[in-house]
Amino acid sequence: MNTHTLSPRRIRIQQISRVFRILCRFLLVFTMLICIGIGIPVYLLSARSGSQGPGLYTGGTTAIGIITFAYWGAGLWMLDRLFSVLVSGRLFDPESGRWLKRIGFWIGTALLLPWSLRMAWDMALYGALGAIRDAPLAPIVGGFFVGAFLIMLGWVLEEGSELQAEQELTV
Repeated sequence: MNTHTLSPRRIRIQQISRVFRILCRFLLVFTMLICIGIGIPVYLLSARSGSQGPGLYTGGTTAIGIITFAYWGAGLWMLDRLFSVLVSGRLFDPESGRWLKRIGFWIGTALLLPWSLRMAWDMALYGALGAIRDAPLAPIVGGFFVGAFLIMLGWVLEEGSELQAEQELTV
């Protein structure tokens, strides 16, 4: 797309999206390194101490940590894809609406995942629901509503792109 015909606002959106895309890629690599950094030492410790591993709680906590970081990595990847669409200049494209809906679903469940994994782990280990008692519910509910808002915004973007396509066909 020729940048000389673009409005200053659209150029600004592309530049900021480019910066955020680079940031997302950096954080995605950092998240992958953390997952590897958590997983390899636990594997080596379990190999050194026999088949039992370094302890049930340590292994379970490590698994929860790896799953949580992998889930955050998936969210960063979705943000990277959305920013890539915006960098290409396709603001009201159906693809940007789809990525926005996916990010909304991810945010709606992102705060719920570590809480539910911890609750399942506490139930398996102690037979008690300590995570329900200890978890603050406001961030989980807030994340759900932010996710629902982003899903609705994605629907609006998809509808807007369909209206734009229809308008281009009208004389």
